[in-house]
Amino acid sequence: MATITKRIGRNGRVSYLCRVRLGGQPPQTRTFTVRREAEQWAATLKARVARGGDLPTAEERTRTVADAIERYCSEMLPELRSAADVLRQLGWWRQQIGDYTLLQVNRDLIADARKKLLAGGRKPATVNRYHAAITRLFNVVVKEWGWLDKNPLDGARKMREPAGRVRYLSDVERERLLLATSASDSASLHLAVLLALSTGARQGELLALTWGDLDLERGMAYLGTTKNGERRSLPLVGEALELLRQRAASARPGNRVLLDFRSAWNRACVQAGLRDFHFHDLRHTFASYLAMDGASLLEIANALGHKTLAMVKRYAHFCDMHKRGVVAGMTERRMGWTSTNPVPQGASKLVPPPIGAYNASPLES
Repeated sequence: MATITKRIGRNGRVSYLCRVRLGGQPPQTRTFTVRREAEQWAATLKARVARGGDLPTAEERTRTVADAIERYCSEMLPELRSAADVLRQLGWWRQQIGDYTLLQVNRDLIADARKKLLAGGRKPATVNRYHAAITRLFNVVVKEWGWLDKNPLDGARKMREPAGRVRYLSDVERERLLLATSASDSASLHLAVLLALSTGARQGELLALTWGDLDLERGMAYLGTTKNGERRSLPLVGEALELLRQRAASARPGNRVLLDFRSAWNRACVQAGLRDFHFHDLRHTFASYLAMDGASLLEIANALGHKTLAMVKRYAHFCDMHKRGVVAGMTERRMGWTSTNPVPQGASKLVPPPIGAYNASPLES
């Protein structure tokens, strides 16, 4: 059972002493400044015992969020591709709730912290990344270290994010950009743009490529651990493949294929007259071209290395345009219909059969 006692200190501050005794185990006591938090803590302990667990030990009651972050950064962070981002995010969480014990963390506490992120100018997508970092931390706390029985953030909703950006190159823009990159002083820029347009690879993935990652006879490149945590292969075709083959003779397997081209990229965009265009938009261009040429969302997701279709739904309208074109072509070839002439020339309008004409039984016909 649980009892909550309201207390008023000499300074007038109100607190709530929660005492929980369950299943003959030693009583647990904690003091809260908000009664709701005391009730939530008692409910958490009851649920833990109901699942067959024991009440927290003294050691468990003293473990803090900072303790968990320190161990996570030591043991888990080196394995993550996005270690720098996660380190920054968990550092922020440590500043906000590091002094709280793990048992004190609940959805309300995290929701209040997320409001601070928004108030500080972070966008919903960024807030969701911070929330994902602390959620993953607690998953490890529960599933691998056994410091808690349940993740207190399970079921918490993400913030609604705006529709993803889709900026892609028109045919004219693409030609202007390739002219600018081919005239660039950078030895890597033109090849990097050709690879991005023909593979959809991210800038970081291209910069990480070594000559040992390429199989130029088969026309394939093999990426290491990518953003989604898996290895991925890229088909190499056209002018990009030819340039790679020309340069391969003087290359060493361990050397990078591309040197840093970012400053040259900015100059090329200015020379090509491109506005509001980033290198990552070449990936959007690759996917948009696939969709306009009839690739399905599943094929686009596979080409981009996405595990689900959620990230490629932004290209669905291009697939719909292609689908309509396929249907229009079929009806024009088979039935003589066009968008301006839905009934074939010279054909009389069809007269519907008499009512009941299709209701007769085989014996009556």
